[in-house]
Amino acid sequence: MDEAPSEIQDLGSNNILGRSYFLNYYASLSLHSVVISGFYNQIRAGCNATISLSKCFLTDSQSSCIHIVNPCYFRMHDTNVMRTKAASGISINWLSDSSHKEISRIVSITQSDIAQNNGVGIEIRSQRYSVHNIKVTIADSAIYRNMREGVSIRNLGLSGIVLTANELWKNENDNLKITRVHHKANKKYAFKVTNCHFEYSKQGFGV
Repeated sequence: MDEAPSEIQDLGSNNILGRSYFLNYYASLSLHSVVISGFYNQIRAGCNATISLSKCFLTDSQSSCIHIVNPCYFRMHDTNVMRTKAASGISINWLSDSSHKEISRIVSITQSDIAQNNGVGIEIRSQRYSVHNIKVTIADSAIYRNMREGVSIRNLGLSGIVLTANELWKNENDNLKITRVHHKANKKYAFKVTNCHFEYSKQGFGV
C-alpha cells in the first residue's frame, strides 16, 4: 500500500479523521514469476485493490487461491491457479453496498490455467444483485476439472463481458454459467463469447 502522507501517519488522541480522508489509499500488489502454495488464501484483498499477476503458480490453498472484494483492477496473465482444497480457484465478490460505483473496474484473465479446484474455477458474483461498472475479459485460458462450474458470473449489472478462445472442459457442473446478469446493451460495451471450446461436463451444460 502506498505510504500515507506525514499528516496522517501520526494519529494522536486528538486527531479524529473521517473514513473519507483515507479513500485515496488502496492496496496495490504486483507479482511476477512467483510460486505460492499451502496458505489459507494465496492472495486476499479488500475493496478497490489493484492486483497484477504474471507467470505465477498458485496452488494447494485451504480455501480460494485468490479471494478479492470489489477490486478496482485485477489482471492475471500466464498464471496457474490449481488444487484448492475448498472453495473456488478465483473468487471475486462484489458488495451491494459498496461506494464509488462510478469507478471503471477491470477484471482480465488471459493465457492462464485454472484447474482441479474444489469449487468453481472462476467465480465473479454479488451475494445480492448489485450494479458496478465492471468489464470482464477471460481469454486464451484453459479452465478444466473443477468440482463445480468452470466459470460462473451471477447477480451483477455490469458493463462488458468478453470470453474468447478459452478451453472449458470436464468441469463437474456447467462449463460456463451466467445468471441474473444485466448488461449495458450498446456498441460501446461488448457481450461476446467467441471461439471457445466447451467439452463434457459431468452434471451440467456446456453453457
